[in-house]
Amino acid sequence: MGKFGEALKNSTIAFNGLMVLGFLGIVWLMIFGNMSNNMGFLQKSTSFTNETISLNTSENIPATAQGRVDGSLSNVLITNTSTGEIVHSGNYTIVGVNIIAATETYNHSFVNVSATLAYDSDSDIATEGVISNLTTGAKTFFGFSNTLFTIVAIVLLITILLALLYIVMSIVKVTKGKGGGFAE
Repeated sequence: MGKFGEALKNSTIAFNGLMVLGFLGIVWLMIFGNMSNNMGFLQKSTSFTNETISLNTSENIPATAQGRVDGSLSNVLITNTSTGEIVHSGNYTIVGVNIIAATETYNHSFVNVSATLAYDSDSDIATEGVISNLTTGAKTFFGFSNTLFTIVAIVLLITILLALLYIVMSIVKVTKGKGGGFAE
């Protein structure tokens, strides 16, 4: 096998390798994409009693709930700190762990909050981080695969042109040796 045969063999190996790499990348993304939020971790929960916050129309997160990932409040009891009266749910809205004043009656009032807080466990957060990092890395790598496939395609085209040139030159050489063929 000559130089051309070796070049064709090497380019075929490189192309097949890139095809396998692309296939593995797609499988990798499917596996980790399906694993995200499906690992079976249960949320942790804790309760707190009479944490004082100022009930405003924006961010009002009890201290126990601050910094928790995917936190949510349930069994919420809010009382006015000065009068002790219960603040009914129509006067506030809960979004995750954020308690927002819904009416002007209790806007800027200090209230005591008692609730049960559910949030993601450290294991769930760490697993989601690994899945996110692997998925992002695969997306970044295969975002560049367009360039790799373009380079491989150009190399294959050049190899095909060289092969055709080699074949034509071989035919010319054989034909000249027999005394016929192309005019000089």
